[in-house]
Amino acid sequence: MTWWSVVRFLHVLSAALWVGGQLTVSLVVLPLARRLLDEQRRAEVLGAVGRRFGIITAAVFLPAQLGSGVALAWRKGVTLASLADPGYGGSLPQSC
Repeated sequence: MTWWSVVRFLHVLSAALWVGGQLTVSLVVLPLARRLLDEQRRAEVLGAVGRRFGIITAAVFLPAQLGSGVALAWRKGVTLASLADPGYGGSLPQSC
């Protein structure tokens, strides 16, 4: 296993946990809160869940995504200038 495999794993794991957390809140927590809690208690619980998920996102998921994404792009030779190149999007499938 190489260092870049670990970076790629971190990138994918972070994305999966971030999106999975959003889906869990939207598809599991929110419907249950709507069904089981009165309006005031629901607002308190969902506000607390949103704040906690936002803190975890800002402290863990977003930095992991940005750091590992930039590192992986740098390794593949992507530069800011290459992102402005009109043919860049067409070359993505060839490099994968």
